[in-house]
Amino acid sequence: GLKNTKVVIACVSDEYTLSEICRNEFLFAKNTLRLPVVLGIFGMGDKWRTTEVGMCSLTCPQVNFQFENPAAFEDIYETIQSNLPKRPSSAKEIALNAIKTTAAEEKTTAAYQELFELTQRKFLRVTSGFADTMNARAYPRLFTLDFVSENEKSAQELARIELATEMNAQRQQENDQDRDLEAERQRDEQLAREQKEIEHADDERKEKEAPKTKVKKLCIRTLCENEENWHTAGSPFEISEQIIIQNSALYLSRIMLLLKQSDLPLEILTSKEGEIELRKINEVRIYCFLF
Repeated sequence: GLKNTKVVIACVSDEYTLSEICRNEFLFAKNTLRLPVVLGIFGMGDKWRTTEVGMCSLTCPQVNFQFENPAAFEDIYETIQSNLPKRPSSAKEIALNAIKTTAAEEKTTAAYQELFELTQRKFLRVTSGFADTMNARAYPRLFTLDFVSENEKSAQELARIELATEMNAQRQQENDQDRDLEAERQRDEQLAREQKEIEHADDERKEKEAPKTKVKKLCIRTLCENEENWHTAGSPFEISEQIIIQNSALYLSRIMLLLKQSDLPLEILTSKEGEIELRKINEVRIYCFLF
């Protein structure tokens, strides 16, 4: 299968991008396996360039079969040969290849930026259209994946704290009616002494224990759009069951692909742990589709 492939030849057309099987196979080879891909452009249309396949293939070599091109097969043969693994080259050849690669990347940068901005505008029009057809208040309707930071509390934790505070206040109010002030003061002093002893014992135990690596918790964040552009809103919702991610893998893989090109301060987009989680989501999406 694809795992034993050295080079992938994708015969791309408008019909190709409409096929979910072809699209998923292309994205799996390009993004997950990171294989070199050679595009053979067929058909009569050019709409495929504005799709997800077109965005991911901007740096791929292309051979056009749409028009009469007698040298097309020779060109694609040479392109395949150049993308196959080679034996170690000389330092001069390595330098020349690096120069050619840099020039090709610079040539596609402007086209990629224009295509990305077009995709952003289309995405905004779609979400705005949904908002206009709804009678509810304009709450944030985009959700994304991220990590819960150390100094941040999730929505579940805030709810637990609020519930505990209400219960303590109610219990305190009931006790205030008939408690003995002197006995309460003595009890409070005793509790304070015991608490200090417990904290002292905990501090000593923590000093003896070796530091452990903290496991980052995944959460769902809501995104809101207004004059400040897209930004996070509200408290994160901690994910306690992996089934939530599995059921949302199709949506999350696409929204995270767009957010990678944005300036949103999401830890999952800038950390190694985040890259691992995003790769898992993409694999889950492919697996769910195939099986």
